[in-house]
Amino acid sequence: MAVGDTLHRIARSSCSSELCGQVLEPAIADLQHQYAHAGRARLRPLLGGYAAFWWSFASCLARDAVSRESRSGVSAAALAFAVVVGTLGACEVLFLHTVPDIRMATFRVLYGGRDLPYVGWTAWIGWSAWIDTGTLMFGVPFAMFPALLYAARRGAAFAPGAALMTIALGTLLTTASSGWIAPAVVRWDAIREYGRFVAGTGGQTFRFRPMEFDGCPDCQAWPGLIRGAVAPLKHRYPGYSQYVAPEDRGLPERYQAVLRERLLLAAFAMSAGLAGWWLGSRSRLLKTSRNA
Repeated sequence: MAVGDTLHRIARSSCSSELCGQVLEPAIADLQHQYAHAGRARLRPLLGGYAAFWWSFASCLARDAVSRESRSGVSAAALAFAVVVGTLGACEVLFLHTVPDIRMATFRVLYGGRDLPYVGWTAWIGWSAWIDTGTLMFGVPFAMFPALLYAARRGAAFAPGAALMTIALGTLLTTASSGWIAPAVVRWDAIREYGRFVAGTGGQTFRFRPMEFDGCPDCQAWPGLIRGAVAPLKHRYPGYSQYVAPEDRGLPERYQAVLRERLLLAAFAMSAGLAGWWLGSRSRLLKTSRNA
């Protein structure tokens, strides 16, 4: 295999044919020419040629992503993404976060007016699902698959650069929704419930302390979660330097588990987007070949 053959395959499969011929193929040709005439000192021209190619490759992907031909594909992906996330959010609110009477009435309508004796379990699910904010945590990365699938099947103008940009934006949105927005919602709900409890008791029976979220990894944004995952165990009581409170035991492990979950969500968003793009492109090519 000659130097540059792999780069040529990557260029043809990832960038538009116009930019591939005008930008990337000349860069590969320069790399091959410099490598062939470098004599024994081939490492420096090899590294310089690869650096020039990848810089040009990133530039071509960006130009393909913002080209007029790709805007329809990006718009289609954004529309499908919004529809899926909106549907999941509406279902979460309707089935999990409304009062039990509304949930029972909704299930009765869905099941043809029949009475459901075991519908009360949704009250417990509603309480637990609110802690995880299902749509923000899991709905956003899940929506990447149908969004890219719909956009790739819809038109041939959805360039690889536009698809990769859309996948990158979806991964960043997943990182923000699971690592900043969802924890903020959890903290807001905890503070609201704490305020209701204080108001209900009149503040006379108990001595209330300000709320602390150190023991709640789900309440932490990315910086606090990372600090909690690597921080040593706390010693809350002066004079007991070796004693660790029961609520603090295993806390770094809990932080690390939540950190791994959020990283997996970001990886899942990227994988779902790539899978949707690949399947959509394959189905469009098969449909075109059958009609030809």
